[in-house]
Amino acid sequence: MGTSYSIKLRHVPRDLDVAELKDQIDELLHTVDFRFSSWQQDELYRINSHPVGQTTEISSDFCLVLYKSSLVWKASDGEFDPTIGRLIDLWGFGPSEQTRGPTDQEVSQAKKQIGFDKLQIRYLPGVSGKDYESDTLAFRNHEKDSGQKSPGSNNAASDDAREDSSDASESTTETEPGDSRVHEDSAERYRQESGNDAPIQGCSLVRTTDLNLNLSAIAKGHGVDRVANLLRKNGIQDFMVEIGGEVKTGPEGSFRIGIERPNYDGTRSLYTVLESQNSCIATSGNYRNFFEKDGKIYSHILDPETGRPGLSRIQSATIVGPDCALADALATAAMILSPEQTRKMLTSIKEITGQSYEYLILESGELVHGDTRNFQITEYTSSGLDSIRVQK
Repeated sequence: MGTSYSIKLRHVPRDLDVAELKDQIDELLHTVDFRFSSWQQDELYRINSHPVGQTTEISSDFCLVLYKSSLVWKASDGEFDPTIGRLIDLWGFGPSEQTRGPTDQEVSQAKKQIGFDKLQIRYLPGVSGKDYESDTLAFRNHEKDSGQKSPGSNNAASDDAREDSSDASESTTETEPGDSRVHEDSAERYRQESGNDAPIQGCSLVRTTDLNLNLSAIAKGHGVDRVANLLRKNGIQDFMVEIGGEVKTGPEGSFRIGIERPNYDGTRSLYTVLESQNSCIATSGNYRNFFEKDGKIYSHILDPETGRPGLSRIQSATIVGPDCALADALATAAMILSPEQTRKMLTSIKEITGQSYEYLILESGELVHGDTRNFQITEYTSSGLDSIRVQK
């Protein structure tokens, strides 16, 4: 993932081999990294290279990330859209080397090939969940032929899920991530069966246009969730998992997590501290990866509507909630949205999943090169954040 990770454990079971656990974590992160990386020729590469209009089978792990992406895409009114891979490459923020900015024609052409609604996803029904890692979100599927609703099943993030399920083709269900019915049904199914331990087996996927997926805005959070699941399976409840700044803490004990002040000169300083227990903290900002032009800061986070880097007053957005993959994606979307739109987005996510997410947004006016520590910051926070703030 091009970054580091840090894991802290407390109250470790005496019979646990920590060295073996570290090997398991490294293997897991290696799998997640290759699966979702735009730099590796693994599952993401295979999907992006698959012929347009033809079906490709994808793993349950990949299916889970796509599903969570669809929730944030819907809740953000399309501002979070992982199909903007070609735009990311054009602006030099992807694996392709770029020595110049794209032309207006290149941006216009790339915009024609983006849109999460241009993905046709067919979710395969679940089997017994005993061999899978349980997750928090649930599907409510529509029967392919009759149009009747079938019982939903919890997602799973397991590498052991059967990826080729041709025998189950008659019972597959087909939905479009942008279809409001999917989200209404997901909300109802989450309320009714969130404790069910039956995952989906995987998905089949069709790209209806030559779009290019880039999941870098959600993959780190998903990796954090996977590692946390592994720790809990090994009997560890008091932990902190951090990958590239995305953090998850266990249900026992708590950790103090620092939120950085957005400095554009490479220095690092503290803005505030949050107390985290059994929660995720994800921060997105424009002060690490950006370019400056005419005294203005342009973020590496692209606006799908314009096809260009966001010239935003938002300097950093921190989202706190139970699911790190969702928090990671929500924080990215909050960098493009206004604080008012972010509140609306988090309300929508709560309606879908039943999960509450808090936010901390730092905003300022136009920046001048070198003016990195003393510019005025306007803070927007949700009321629930006050209960976990340690210092301001």
